[in-house]
Amino acid sequence: MANAKKLSSGNWRIRIFLGTDKSGHKCYKSFTAPTKKQAEREATQWQLAHEKDKDDNNKQKELTVEEAMDSFLDTCRSQGYSPSTICAYLSIRNKSFPELLPLEVSEVTAHQIQQIINAHMMSKKIKTVRNEYYFLKKVMFIYAPDLDLRRIIIARKPKPKKRTFDESLPDHVLVLAREDVDFYLYCNFVLSASLRPSETFALTWGDISKEPITIECDGSLTQYGRISITKASVYSENREYVLKDTKTAAGNRVNYVDWSFFEDLYSLKPRGKDDEQILSLKPNQIGYRWNKLKKRANLPENFVFYDLRHYFATDLAYSGASEEEIRETMGHSSITVTHDHYIEMFKKNKIRSNEKMAQKIRERMSHFMDTGKKNI
Repeated sequence: MANAKKLSSGNWRIRIFLGTDKSGHKCYKSFTAPTKKQAEREATQWQLAHEKDKDDNNKQKELTVEEAMDSFLDTCRSQGYSPSTICAYLSIRNKSFPELLPLEVSEVTAHQIQQIINAHMMSKKIKTVRNEYYFLKKVMFIYAPDLDLRRIIIARKPKPKKRTFDESLPDHVLVLAREDVDFYLYCNFVLSASLRPSETFALTWGDISKEPITIECDGSLTQYGRISITKASVYSENREYVLKDTKTAAGNRVNYVDWSFFEDLYSLKPRGKDDEQILSLKPNQIGYRWNKLKKRANLPENFVFYDLRHYFATDLAYSGASEEEIRETMGHSSITVTHDHYIEMFKKNKIRSNEKMAQKIRERMSHFMDTGKKNI
């Protein structure tokens, strides 16, 4: 470190040489203090911190991609990421980039990543490849900030095809599922109350009405039951189901369902204690049962269990519910999600509404025209 010099003002100054800039000018870091010791102390503290930062940066560059991914996962765990998100990240870390794992992060190039993406596109779904890439991108953004990934080319996710549903679908599915009580209830909670499978598995008896609630609507009294949706049960990296908050803040909601739904439920399962789970069938056991039912029902091969939830939303849209009402019932994070998923239904609703209005106008005009003719 350079020696401190006394200035004409009486203060002491130390200048530390940092190097030269692009123009060849020498660059210094200056420390000025009333006493020599204070100036030296400030300069020493800065130099130690500066050297530590350099060491930290060097250590960061020496990390392998595997170590960087593990460090990123530790950060996600400490910040309370969803267990299902951690599971997805772990799967990508373990399976998706074996050729990159032993490399130091500073050795990875955008060209290598592009080649891996191109290869994955040949055998995987676009959504899967995009998820893999965005995980890697997050890791490299932190541990290799100089790596420029702006020119990476990756296909856009295709817009989901709007599926149409036959009106007989609920009856058909529920009749076939009735043989397995828990599976039947899963189907019914989705078809009749819009719950996600993870939300259904997390339900306890205390979350649903014990007695009917009478609500007046359009002059008539109807009995409903309440379902309070405040949590979900997801698979963790420890290979067990754990409770977490709903998928989004908007997922916390209360839905009201006709009391006949609850009468059917209580006929199949006597009500337990408020903190007891209603269902014992785990979400990962649904797939096998659904595939068997799908064959018996002659449903399309690409018809997944989650499509039952889309049926509910479609039915709700056709009933004339607004986008905001559907968003609240489904627990979507924003009105944009609702609109993007069910825009075709809203277009048809608008056409149907226009037709109804046109019919009313025709009837009104016809009345006036008839009245006018009589007066003539």
